[in-house]
Amino acid sequence: NNHRIRAINYLNLQGPTVTTIAGSGTAGCGSPNQTPTSVNLTTPNAVFWDQQENFLLISDSGNNRVLKYTPGEPTLELWAGRTNCADTPN
Repeated sequence: NNHRIRAINYLNLQGPTVTTIAGSGTAGCGSPNQTPTSVNLTTPNAVFWDQQENFLLISDSGNNRVLKYTPGEPTLELWAGRTNCADTPN
């Protein structure tokens, strides 16, 4: 229930490190056109990593949408579903 996507690096010599990839930690819905760690996610429950194209798809299930995270890009991208809480799913 922390409404974030995190990566854990166990290969760090000083011990495991945890990095927040996406999500502000507050449940909510809004535009994905923010920095990945500023976007409100609600119950994200699945991810898919595409190694060939180097992106991560995030199932933001509480908001009926899938968001695309690309390392190095300044914002998330709406992959499928609704843009914000007022929209109906696409």
